[in-house]
Amino acid sequence: MVACSILVAVIARAAWNYNMLQRMVEEFLSMYDRDGDVSLSLSELSKLLGANGVQLAEDQVSILFGSVDCAGDGFDKDELSRIITITSDIPKASKSMQSIDAASRGIWIDGVLIAFSVAGVLYMVSKSMKAKERMVAQSFKHAIEKSRMMKAIEELEADSQKCMQNVASLQHQLETLEAESPSPANEAAKLKLGEKLETSNSQLEAAKQALERKVGELQEKAKEEAVRHAEMVQRLTSCVKGIEAFSGAAKPGSQLQEKGAD
Repeated sequence: MVACSILVAVIARAAWNYNMLQRMVEEFLSMYDRDGDVSLSLSELSKLLGANGVQLAEDQVSILFGSVDCAGDGFDKDELSRIITITSDIPKASKSMQSIDAASRGIWIDGVLIAFSVAGVLYMVSKSMKAKERMVAQSFKHAIEKSRMMKAIEELEADSQKCMQNVASLQHQLETLEAESPSPANEAAKLKLGEKLETSNSQLEAAKQALERKVGELQEKAKEEAVRHAEMVQRLTSCVKGIEAFSGAAKPGSQLQEKGAD
């Protein structure tokens, strides 16, 4: 949005300068176009130049600017603009002619600004698009990793639940045997249940540790993803700032425009 505003501002300024130049040249042309054919003869051009500080006879005008009149039908608006630009550097040239020359140069400067603005906008948009694509790709990758990790955690939770149920069952069986009258068979069964209970407790502890590791990995991934997103946001912000840097070119009084005007 910012980039488009800058580009529109530069193009609008160029269009305004172009219209001003055309209007000034048309005023010159209409003042000295005695026969109303929207072009100047050698005599009319000589009078225009003489009235604006450039004293040249008709034959001198023909020698100096005859090649500008390509069609040989008189000097039209565009050809007159070229002649004014050429003669405006003469010290005695009028301020009106110098103003036309300044407006003409301003159009060239605006053209350069537009070219730079377009190039800058395209570069920033391309950079921004690439950053967004990387963000989407990384987000998709992390989403897959997270999905796999969540599935592993769910499996570990199921294993933990199974181990806890097994431990609870073994403890209940052991308590039942302890409540019965002592006997060799009873003692053997209690010993066997004790071994199973110890194994189940070990399995439960292992499942707990595995679950804690997976949770820790998931938390670490979340931190890494947050850092990546922060870096991407910073890159996108730098792109926006880079685009905004072009706004100085579109504002009247900027250093680049002041140099061009000089």
